[in-house]
Amino acid sequence: MRFTLEMRPVYGDKCFTRPTIHVWCTKFARGRESIVDKKRPGRHVVATTNATIAAIDTFIRSDRRVSISDIVRHTGISRDSVHRIIRKSSQVSEGVCSIGAKTAKVGTAGHTNDDIS
Repeated sequence: MRFTLEMRPVYGDKCFTRPTIHVWCTKFARGRESIVDKKRPGRHVVATTNATIAAIDTFIRSDRRVSISDIVRHTGISRDSVHRIIRKSSQVSEGVCSIGAKTAKVGTAGHTNDDIS
């Protein structure tokens, strides 16, 4: 409770709740030394970097009919990340984006093949 009373004036409404502070105090009392999580087994987090964007761009340009599933298998990153990179990256979106079995060429004006049909 002492920590809660000390933190509330400093952090105001953004202060952690009393139960949360109690949990963290208990963790540190039991020997925890850092607020950073320990490494755990499982899938690694892959950040969207220029290298990742370039790898996806190169893979798409090598085969303009490539599917999202192919990109996921080739790069090892999640389907959602691939979608986000293709959608948000101007480097990739100026090329060819393939979503499922449907291929769409994206030009500088932002029109796709579907707009022409």
